[in-house]
Amino acid sequence: MSAGSRAICYAKRTLEILDRLGCAQPIVDKGIGWSVGKVFFRNELVYRFDLLPELGHRRPAFVNLQQYWLEEYLVKRAGQLDGVELRWESKVTGVVAGEAGAEVTVSTADGEYRIECDWLVVADGSRSPVRHMLGLDWEGQAFRDRFLIADIHMKSNFPTERWFWFDPPFHPNQSALLHRQADDVWRIDFQLGWDADPEAEKRPERIVPRLKAMLGEDADFEIEWASVYTFQCRRMQRFRHGRAIFAGDAAHVVSPFGARGANSGIQDVDNLAWKLALVIRGLAPERLLDSYDAERTFAADENILNSTRSTDFITPKSNASRTFRDAVLALAKEHPFARRLVNSGRLSVPAILAQSPLNTDDRDADFACGPGAMVPGASATDAPVDGSSGPWLLGYLGGTFTLLAFDAVIDPEDVASLARDRIGCRVVHVGGSSVHGAEQVDDVQGLARRRYDARPGTVHLVRPDQHVCARWRAFDLGRVRAAVALATCNR
Repeated sequence: MSAGSRAICYAKRTLEILDRLGCAQPIVDKGIGWSVGKVFFRNELVYRFDLLPELGHRRPAFVNLQQYWLEEYLVKRAGQLDGVELRWESKVTGVVAGEAGAEVTVSTADGEYRIECDWLVVADGSRSPVRHMLGLDWEGQAFRDRFLIADIHMKSNFPTERWFWFDPPFHPNQSALLHRQADDVWRIDFQLGWDADPEAEKRPERIVPRLKAMLGEDADFEIEWASVYTFQCRRMQRFRHGRAIFAGDAAHVVSPFGARGANSGIQDVDNLAWKLALVIRGLAPERLLDSYDAERTFAADENILNSTRSTDFITPKSNASRTFRDAVLALAKEHPFARRLVNSGRLSVPAILAQSPLNTDDRDADFACGPGAMVPGASATDAPVDGSSGPWLLGYLGGTFTLLAFDAVIDPEDVASLARDRIGCRVVHVGGSSVHGAEQVDDVQGLARRRYDARPGTVHLVRPDQHVCARWRAFDLGRVRAAVALATCNR
């Protein structure tokens, strides 16, 4: 389990994935939901932003919750599922991977044993002993700076917002970050500079004066955990190596600015699970797993790019860079154009897998393609609905291929035929008139039609991981089947 809070910011997309796993609600109930952030330059508010200004979503933009709580809820949920076995106090000490599978040596207090497996999913963290055992490496850069993380217990009436300071009076020439967590715990980050002594900076006599300078001499708090870290942006060249597949920090790491680490790791596994399940069941060829590598290396590169840009803005490497940054911050208070240049950490959003080999290209040229559009490769967005499976659209999508149809005319035999296919596809119909055999929902606020750019007849094909992989202005059974075949590498 975690020492200290570690990862704390879980994005809306991650919460939607955890909804499908049946464990998001306790995380939302325990955690601190937020969408508003504020950026300060010295002693002035530069601007505020709202990551989810529009209502009509089940989950908030972010929930802050200490990693040890997330782990507890995941363990509890795993214990409720068949086919899941957790083995504690076990350490992998050897791995041999071949063309047909892998053999893993596990060391315990009672001795060693070996496990043979057809597929090995490697998710053993940034130091990844398995990666080293297989003789694999990764590429990237480490950043020459140090940061202090402190978790403090403090009762405060500060609003539930993300606050970021550039060059604040209480910590001049550096940066600071404040987040609220559950149980009156607050996360505070202080930039220290490369020359800081990590061991000395973790001592209470160094931490307390920094906190009092920030919070006030009368602030009443207790330090729960502190750590000094440097960070890096690296990834493996490939995430799939035969029967060994890497995910999360074992495959890629980024700086903590933007909350892209834990969120991207959960999205890795969501991308992999349905593909691996189809391959194991003999319903898709092994090359489907190459799409995991293509899609998630793309997502990792996007995260690394955003994380590196954030780091460069927060910790300028030259006098010219600092002058540029400070000028941008000064302009941002009055001029909206400059706010787009401010980078205190571009916060985690799901990658749009527009170039995925599993997508069917749009044939209908009149679909929306701008920001937020449900283009092939985008993760499906939520909306309030009324139906037998609940009040939210995403509750009807995922776990299998789903055809989301809006006010469509579909022959009931086609609905039944899609369900009987080797890789089945169910139909969810949004509209006033029902389609026999399809699950029926009502777009109670009209948001689903707007968000999916839908007019009567529009259909979207959604993958098991809730990514759109095709869309048309009219239903065609042959097109739907061809798109499912393409999305499973069966064509």
